[in-house]
Amino acid sequence: MQNATSSATRNARVDGVAFPSLLDGVSREETYAPKYDRDAESELLAWKELSLTPNGHPFSITTEDYVGSCSQDARARRVYAKSREHGFSPYATISSANQDRVCFWSF
Repeated sequence: MQNATSSATRNARVDGVAFPSLLDGVSREETYAPKYDRDAESELLAWKELSLTPNGHPFSITTEDYVGSCSQDARARRVYAKSREHGFSPYATISSANQDRVCFWSF
């Protein structure tokens, strides 16, 4: 599920079943870039605190951030480091509207 990471979603129930138990992961755009979003990060950390293990596997928490261009190695490195620092799976690309290129960073 992407970008619907608030407490409303974490606390929701569907036909009496906890909504988070129906998912295998969440993803959030623009957590660290183009600018840091403290609220987005806090929401993802709250999901992490649930310690979900769908089918015995780790619950996926992914950040998708936009660094402007594939030449922004240092910025992408910082985004990846910050995401990984919290145990999230990072992904960075050019921009939300312009993903016509796959950026490769060697870190």
